Amino acid sequence: MTIVQKLAFKQLWLNKKRSLITVIGVVISVAMITGVITLGLSFVNLLQRQVIANEGEWHFSYSNVNAAQLEAIEQDQNQKEILISQDEGYAVFEGSTNPDRPYFLVRNYNKAAFETFPIHLKEGRLPEQSNELLMSDSISNQDAFSYKIGDTIELELGQRVPSDDSSRTLTQEDAYVNYEGVTEELKIEKSVAYTIVGTMETPFFENSWNPGYVFLSYKDESMITGNQETDAYIVMDHLDQSSPDYIEGFAETHGIGAVGSHGNLLRYYGILSQDRTRNMLITLSAIVIVIIVIGSVSLIYNAFAISVSERSRQLGMLSSIGATKRQKRNVVFIEGVLIGAVSIPVGIAVGYAGIALTFLIFNSLIKQAIDTTESLHVVFSPWTILIALLISIGTLFLSTYIPAKKASETTAIEAIRQTRMIKLSNKAVRTPKLIRKIAGIEGELASKNIRRNRSGYRAIIFSLSISVILFLTISYFATSLTKSNELLEQGVNYDIVATLEQRGKDPISPELYSKLTGLDEIDQVAAVSWISGTSWIEEDKIAEELVGYGQLEDGKYPYGLTIYGLDNKTMKSYAAANDVAYESMTNTEDTLMIVQQTIQYLTEDGEENIVETKALNAEVNDEIVPEFYDLDTDSNFNLPALKIAALADTSPIGISNTVSLGMLNVFVSEDVFNALIDNEQVEGDLVERAVYYQSDQAQLLENKLEDIQKDSGDTSFSIYNRQRAKQRGEQIILLGYVFSNAFVILITLICIATIFNTISTSISLRKREFAMLRSMGMTPKSFTKMIQLESIFYGLKALAYGLPLSFLMIYIIYRVWRTRFQFAFEIPWVAMVIAIISVFVIVGLSMIYSSHKIKKDTIIDGLKEENI
Repeated sequence: MTIVQKLAFKQLWLNKKRSLITVIGVVISVAMITGVITLGLSFVNLLQRQVIANEGEWHFSYSNVNAAQLEAIEQDQNQKEILISQDEGYAVFEGSTNPDRPYFLVRNYNKAAFETFPIHLKEGRLPEQSNELLMSDSISNQDAFSYKIGDTIELELGQRVPSDDSSRTLTQEDAYVNYEGVTEELKIEKSVAYTIVGTMETPFFENSWNPGYVFLSYKDESMITGNQETDAYIVMDHLDQSSPDYIEGFAETHGIGAVGSHGNLLRYYGILSQDRTRNMLITLSAIVIVIIVIGSVSLIYNAFAISVSERSRQLGMLSSIGATKRQKRNVVFIEGVLIGAVSIPVGIAVGYAGIALTFLIFNSLIKQAIDTTESLHVVFSPWTILIALLISIGTLFLSTYIPAKKASETTAIEAIRQTRMIKLSNKAVRTPKLIRKIAGIEGELASKNIRRNRSGYRAIIFSLSISVILFLTISYFATSLTKSNELLEQGVNYDIVATLEQRGKDPISPELYSKLTGLDEIDQVAAVSWISGTSWIEEDKIAEELVGYGQLEDGKYPYGLTIYGLDNKTMKSYAAANDVAYESMTNTEDTLMIVQQTIQYLTEDGEENIVETKALNAEVNDEIVPEFYDLDTDSNFNLPALKIAALADTSPIGISNTVSLGMLNVFVSEDVFNALIDNEQVEGDLVERAVYYQSDQAQLLENKLEDIQKDSGDTSFSIYNRQRAKQRGEQIILLGYVFSNAFVILITLICIATIFNTISTSISLRKREFAMLRSMGMTPKSFTKMIQLESIFYGLKALAYGLPLSFLMIYIIYRVWRTRFQFAFEIPWVAMVIAIISVFVIVGLSMIYSSHKIKKDTIIDGLKEENI
């Protein structure tokens, strides 16, 4: 060990407190850098695994390849595995009661495809021969399908062809064609006898709108011959940024027309550079790391700058005995190396441990919040350690460079005279006379002390300002998250909705209606049908906000009109709430409606959150004429006029009271609604239906609805649990609070360490000064007052910088949120008060602790103090 190394080590040992605080600051810094990178990598890894669980792990695809092209793909050394997927053909499902799904689809997989795609076997086994079938839940749950495992089924297979283009072959992604006079035909090509060998959960690629219920069969590469075509999904042996270009080039070379990529997976692998999610994570991580580095540099630089300042005489003596500039500089650099050697490994370990503990505590909450089946795992990456090392070493180098440079330039004469430490003019320490008048001589001394110690003063102000800015901006961000979630829930008065996926004039079957509305977990239920059109409202009856807005035709304004048909029980209750006789609402000759007059809408100027107004200024017995568009005649037609029976301030279950201006909701009985849509000009596709629920047992109700959904047969419906979505939103907000506040706390700890280090060292260096003041008659009370005023000046200055910058950041955040959500700008007064109090508490405690030890020193001891 050289003399320089011994000197650096001894200096750190003699200043244990400052060294410990510096080490703690660096450990926190390195831990946060490691944690941020690991969190980002772990989150991307979660998204990768979730995509694989949902869609399988494949990278690229070739469509409609023949046997020769498939052989070329097999010989490609860059592919690791080939997944075969071939649609053998469609067969008519004679028992189907769903007019949009009249077929079976037989799709062939090879062994690799069965192993890679997420096929979940329920009973039996996977197909191993080309004459074996695996049937989907969507088939086995059909009442009209009676085949079981072990049965043989003969299927007449063919291809779907639209009537307007016989050269085109329809696929599973093409919905059943039956509109505007265009239909489709199934051209039978062969008859195949299959044995059913197993059942599976409905596969990931089968949707409720697909025309074919899915069977899976087996076919390997050797069975693809001649001009037979198949789709080939490729797993690459080596995946990188050049892979997409390689695949395109390979396809062009071998005459393969259509090439696809697994975009959902490749973007998380970083292959697709334009991915927003990945770019957002990288950007956010970079911003957070920059903030951490800035805070860390402030702490470490200040520690070493103070160390060099207080050892100026020591450095001068080294110069006097022949120490070179390099040796003096290396004293400081070696101190940085020693601190880094201890802090960086510990920081990396703490960073990994902190993320692991966070995942352990919050994994279940994270899974629910972002709706995944996979859990977050800590990703250990050499790149993480390398990046953390490079950033940490760079931070230490930046922090020690200027102090080391100053140390190397200190001469013996300057050090003994200490002319480099104090270069002040009268102007530099001049204080306003107002300070002395208000705070006395103690205030003037406090102000001069701050002004002459510029480096320490700036470090304290910077650290306090950063803490204030981070605390207020993160608090406002969290508050904005809560507001946005509230806005999304505004006006929603149901917990679960079951929406029928088939449109048409036929009502819900009595059997299904009884199942959907007879569950014990239901508190209130409403079966609602609706159709949307237009109505022309006289200018004197439109909403006040619409006057002068838009173009009138013949003195009338076009309103968007939605006619809701309520089930009998719901209408009876709603009519009674609005003082209307239920019997009058069911009269199909003299048709009555209840108009939702009082609505709420979101403003676009940001001055108000939500405004309540009247949708229109109509009166009872006024009439509204519904207008619809006839696709066949390319013209508009009117339905019978509806007379207003009541103007309502509330809406039934399922209907939001948050409505855009110029939109009108009206409610009629089920009988009146059916009479209106009985008009032959009303297209059945315009009629939609849903059942809305209110329940205190939303999750249990959803489970029972899913059981009904499986047995619903021809009438399929989707279920949306709004209560669960609301809980997910609240969980996301909670996660936002936890992670953002954890970040603020750790950054604030670095800042507090900087403040404590700076103040305690500054006070320690001023022992002689304080002894001189006491020798001149300063009482303990005056001394305490001076220290308190210094704390106040520090706090006021920090707030003078921190608060305006915080308000600027808050307003920027508000403008970003306002692009999606409309709410008034509010200053976070509570958070601001907490920030102000915290600033003075942090500075005050640091000053009190540091000055407490000096009070114990005698005047003689203080005057004899030397900083060597």
